[in-house]
Amino acid sequence: MEQQKKIKKFILSLGITAVGIFLLLIFLVAWIDPFFHYHKPLSFFPYKVDNQLSANAGMAKNFDYDGILTGSSMVSNFDLKKFDEVLGQKIVKLNYNGACPKDIYNILDYVFKNHEEPSVVYYGLDVYGFNGSTEEVKYPFPAYLYDDNIFNDVSYVFNKDVLVDYIIEPLTWPSEKTDLSEVYIMGYEDWQYSRENVLYYYEPSERSSVTKEQHDELMAAVKANLESNLLPYIEAHPDTEFVIFYPPYSILYWYNRILEGRLDISEEQYTYITERLLAYDNVRVFCFCGDEEVVTDLDNYVDFNHQHRSVNDEIVNCFASGDWELTKENYRDIIKAMFDLARNYDYEADFGFENVYKAQ
Repeated sequence: MEQQKKIKKFILSLGITAVGIFLLLIFLVAWIDPFFHYHKPLSFFPYKVDNQLSANAGMAKNFDYDGILTGSSMVSNFDLKKFDEVLGQKIVKLNYNGACPKDIYNILDYVFKNHEEPSVVYYGLDVYGFNGSTEEVKYPFPAYLYDDNIFNDVSYVFNKDVLVDYIIEPLTWPSEKTDLSEVYIMGYEDWQYSRENVLYYYEPSERSSVTKEQHDELMAAVKANLESNLLPYIEAHPDTEFVIFYPPYSILYWYNRILEGRLDISEEQYTYITERLLAYDNVRVFCFCGDEEVVTDLDNYVDFNHQHRSVNDEIVNCFASGDWELTKENYRDIIKAMFDLARNYDYEADFGFENVYKAQ
């Protein structure tokens, strides 16, 4: 009998200890809150922020900001301090690498539903991304971080990876603390932004062409994505300024479009999207693809499209100065000049590549 009592006492003690550890882990994750799901970052904790899917919702809901910066990896290398320095704006970066238009729709939806309406939205728009389905996403969002259902928060507060990778590891290596003004900036060294590096990894596209049927499908996709994934927010929030900008891909990006037979339809898509956007009073549009000094200098790039952060600093300066801004009066001329640069560039002299467009 005495032995049975000891066993029951041991089991009870073990159960209480297990429940205590369980509750302690829940409390620890909720208190530190590495994905900012419940509150702003604690001042003393060295947060590591490297997972866009997990952190963006919390930053959108709980951070203080005037506006947001969103888009694909093409906006990753923006230093948010530059917006404050040049424009006097506190901006939070909410981008997703490889983002589809629906991904941006989803984070805009979350921002407008869960935070005071931002005064400005900066959106790095990749036109090629508008060629897909209106419902396509790059990665499904983790629902437990993007909804109001507290019951599925168990996937967050009792998550080994969250505990180990985002609480224990930052405490062990506090030097890896993320500067939130530089969140998601690419971890390349300056020397990797070079002509030699770009050309070493660059692989020209296969030669192809676009049929009339494909042309019509691509234009229809662009129109559908505009109507479904961007224009509704512009129309619903007239007091928010939308600054839409086309990132400055290098000249090799446009060489690929030539090889694929897509340069002419790309010009048509840029023109169409810009015309639609400029119809709204709360929209400004910038196009940096025609900046010859930047796009033809491969030392500005780590691959054929991702530019150095210094180029992004200059883009912020342009937001203030109005350089490279498209208006109803100039957009056709600027877009035409941008594509003429791609058509007429001497790829053979610079890179030893066949001047395909001229040969067509």
